[in-house]
Amino acid sequence: MMISMLTPLNATIMHVILCMAGGALFSVGLGAVSNIILKKTSLV
Repeated sequence: MMISMLTPLNATIMHVILCMAGGALFSVGLGAVSNIILKKTSLV
């Protein structure tokens, strides 16, 4: 919902590729950070 308001109406395929790449990098980084936190803390 927010992306459609933030992107211009003349968005090209380059915007789509950059958005997907940014999302992938964010998800990998978030996964790595959460994995480190879970290894350091004991949930049991």
